[in-house]
Amino acid sequence: MFESLYLGIDVGTSSARAGLFDCAGRCHGTGSSEFPTSHPEEDFYEQSSDKIWDAVCAAVARAFNSVRDHTSSDSSGDDVAKRVVGIGFDATCSLVALGDDNQPVSVSKSGNDDWNIIVWMDHRAKEEADWINSQASVSDEVHRILKHYGGRISLENEPPKLLWVKKNLPDTWNRTKKWMDLSDFLTFKATGNDIRSSCSTACKWARVDPESWSNRFWTDIGMEDLVDDGTFKKIGSQIGKPGEMIHSGLTKDASLKLGGLRLETAVAVSAVDAHAGGIGLMGATCHELGDAVQQRLALICGTSTCHMAVSTERLFVPRIWGPFKDAMVPGMWLTEGGQTATGSLLDSILQRSRHFDEIRRDSESRCLSPHSILCEKYQELCEQFDPRVIESHPTYSLHVLPYFHGNRHPRADPSLMGVISGLGLSDTIDDLARLYGATLESLVYGARHIIETLNTAGHDIRSLFVCGGIAKSEIFLSILADASGLPVVLSKEPEAVLLGSSILAATAAGRFADLTEAMLAMSSVGRLIHPQQSNREFHERKYRVFLRMYQHFMEIRQIMSGDASFE
Repeated sequence: MFESLYLGIDVGTSSARAGLFDCAGRCHGTGSSEFPTSHPEEDFYEQSSDKIWDAVCAAVARAFNSVRDHTSSDSSGDDVAKRVVGIGFDATCSLVALGDDNQPVSVSKSGNDDWNIIVWMDHRAKEEADWINSQASVSDEVHRILKHYGGRISLENEPPKLLWVKKNLPDTWNRTKKWMDLSDFLTFKATGNDIRSSCSTACKWARVDPESWSNRFWTDIGMEDLVDDGTFKKIGSQIGKPGEMIHSGLTKDASLKLGGLRLETAVAVSAVDAHAGGIGLMGATCHELGDAVQQRLALICGTSTCHMAVSTERLFVPRIWGPFKDAMVPGMWLTEGGQTATGSLLDSILQRSRHFDEIRRDSESRCLSPHSILCEKYQELCEQFDPRVIESHPTYSLHVLPYFHGNRHPRADPSLMGVISGLGLSDTIDDLARLYGATLESLVYGARHIIETLNTAGHDIRSLFVCGGIAKSEIFLSILADASGLPVVLSKEPEAVLLGSSILAATAAGRFADLTEAMLAMSSVGRLIHPQQSNREFHERKYRVFLRMYQHFMEIRQIMSGDASFE
């Protein structure tokens, strides 16, 4: 008799992944499939919900095959499908437009209905975000809502994007019958039941009151047509909490396309991808630290990095999102910080270099990623560092301000840009490794800036639980521990976001009494990294430089704008 499995599905920025887990959080198989992104002009990023759904189905098939390949040779995908009793979905906070018969509606200037998703990292709605923020001074309700977003809504959130569509694509605005967060689209596609998640609606859609939308907020920001007599049917009239079961089960079409899953397979209310990562990480018991869940910060690393903290009381943090009740951990308030470009910035540093092709060939011959090659080279350079002689560090005179795609938190300014200080004429692979290392350091200093901002507002962060992307780099983890002065904890299951979605699945299937119990049962600690005090002074100095670089950037901007006070 085979044990039951729980299927977690994670849709990131460029690929869909699927993982099958048991009730102890052990992974039995995974699969992935990529999908395209259109980048028609600067700040515009668009995707297709049809292509993403196809990628989800392909990833599930590959996960089933992975389980089959690691069990008996006579088992089949059908056998694996019969073992799955629950499904959980997570995805990026991207905006999906559906029209008549739930068909895609274009969000592109091209008018091509294939491109019906505005991706989370799309920055087209800057003017709309600025205008909504300006309304806080004339509308008490807008001011109240925006207080839950650190006082300023981000152009990455859904209201500015919706307002951009209304102003610039009136045909799309009139044709669209459903505006959905991508994770909610996936559960809708699987079940045919339009249930929105309190995770996405609170964190990305300004539904900060757990029991209702705010009529006045949407009216005061110029989108009263979405209120729809108080039903809000275009953006979600039925709201559930992550891990609750959607009672309709799978549709016949979804059952077939998802590898022959049973119609009665439980489908969970979804979560945003970073929040699924928090669910997969924060329930793990760490006896060595003995910290409480509200003393932890979960760092979910990928194209960007999200920083998830929870509290038992409502804490407002200037220029950081939250608090949101029940958005991740039941009964607790969620605060969410973030860095807009982390993995994507490292990709850019690598791919801009004339050494990229050479590094890629080296990585292929050694079955490593190009990033692993650079981390390895940077580690070799760091081995020459003597903490007693700070000048011996390979990035002693090389500094990076990592705001290449703006700053989400705590500056909350999408117009900021990146800065590199300390470049010379030399352009060897070692020089690239130094720049890569300085960029890693800058990303850690950005995380430290968020941590300090959280603690100043009343949080008490004592440990960092990390997963995904750059968290696979040993040198990054060491820098993170040393520069923050906090222990870094890694999950026993490296695919913590997939685990988080499978925890949603197990909760919906009734294996556990609630989401909290499922988190405790299925999450576990793998490794603990303590900070090295010998490196503290080096990072203290570089962190001061990091903060000063922002000040200098703003001074330069003011000088170039004609501000005579800096002459």
